Amino acid sequence: MGESNDIVHYSGDLNKSEIDKILSQIKEKLNEQGVDPQVIRRIYSASVECLDNILKHTPKGSDEEEINILNNYPGKFTLKRENEFFNLFAGNVIAEECIEPLKTKFEVLASLKSANLMHLHKKKLLAAEISEKGGAGLGLIIISRLIGKKIKYDFEKINNKFSYFALRIEFSNILD
Repeated sequence: MGESNDIVHYSGDLNKSEIDKILSQIKEKLNEQGVDPQVIRRIYSASVECLDNILKHTPKGSDEEEINILNNYPGKFTLKRENEFFNLFAGNVIAEECIEPLKTKFEVLASLKSANLMHLHKKKLLAAEISEKGGAGLGLIIISRLIGKKIKYDFEKINNKFSYFALRIEFSNILD
C-alpha cells in the first residue's frame, strides 16, 4: 500500500481568516516536504479558487431548515499527498438551480484544449463581468488550466432545494 497523508483538512464554516490560515498551512507543509515550487504554485492557486468558491457559493442559511442542512453538510477542503500525486478535495452545499449551469461549464472546459482555455480566460478577464456573488467566472477556468485535464466532480442530492457539490483535482508531483 502506498504512502498517503493529509497536508491540510478543514470542515466547517469558512471565512477569509480561515482561508488565509489554510493557504499558509499548504505553503508551509509543501515547502517542508520539498515539493517543487512550480507544483506548489499550481496547488496553491487551485486551493485559492476552491476555497473562494466554497465561501462565495455556499448558501447562507435563511431559515431553520437551511441552517440544519448547512450544519449537516459543512464545507470541506482536504489536500492529501498520495505517493507522487496530490489530491485536492473540496465540497459544499449548492442550490439545486446551480447544478445544470455548473455541469455545462464543466463539459465546456473538458472539451477545450490548453490554447482555447487560455483564450477563454483572457476573454473573461477582458469582459470583466462580476457576478452578484463577486466572481468573474474564472475559478474553474483557472483550475482547468492548472491541471490540464478534466476536473472530477459529483453532486449528492440533499432535498429539492439543495445538493452537495464535491470536486477532486489531481496534481502530479512531477511537472508535465
